[in-house]
Amino acid sequence: MKTKAFTTPARLMTAALTLAATACAGDQAQSDPAEARAAEEVARSATQELMETQRPEPIDVTTMGFNLGDPDAARILVIEFSDYACGYCRRFHLETFRNLQRDFVQTGDVAWKYIPFELGIFSNGREGGVAGQCAAPQGRFFEMSDLLFERQADWKNESEPNSIFLGFARDLGMDVGAYEACLGSEEAESQVRFNTRVAQQIGIRGTPTFFVNGFPLQGALPEDVFREMLTNALDEIGTGGGGAP
Repeated sequence: MKTKAFTTPARLMTAALTLAATACAGDQAQSDPAEARAAEEVARSATQELMETQRPEPIDVTTMGFNLGDPDAARILVIEFSDYACGYCRRFHLETFRNLQRDFVQTGDVAWKYIPFELGIFSNGREGGVAGQCAAPQGRFFEMSDLLFERQADWKNESEPNSIFLGFARDLGMDVGAYEACLGSEEAESQVRFNTRVAQQIGIRGTPTFFVNGFPLQGALPEDVFREMLTNALDEIGTGGGGAP
């Protein structure tokens, strides 16, 4: 599968760089103004580096992550690399993503691939990724993802987060025994580690990071910015020929 490249309007790319501070990068969000400014510079630098080093070409992630929508039929494919323990990722999914899903993914215009990985700066980041991964065999990946973000505070700093995850599985009506076995297995953790290696290899240094038809953007962009970017991209691509082959 390939993705189509498009020209992102300069105004929106400027906004993306300005808003790159709304990414978990280098360290957790700090309350101290000097530390916050330093984190902002790290995020801006990471996004600028992605823009300079990544060409708008397809990223071969066909065996990674989980899809909403049909990547073969949609005109735009958004690939999101995200850490469940990242506060900005939580904000994006609770405040922005659900509306984008309704207005772009459910219409068939956009397909969204979510790839859980461990950024490496948060407590229980890998454990959260495994918790999401282990819901997939029972067809509950996205439902578990919602709970991991909604109730992030319940498990993020726990010494034994698996007990919390088992409660989530129970709430979702899953086979808790099978889910628990998965949490303790090597397979799911290996996939999260693989996702993490790929993220590192392509230069991801903050979360969330998105590739929109191959073009990198970083940060929990506000809904109006992301919405306008997708709308303009769809206008530029037009209706001819269907999806992102």
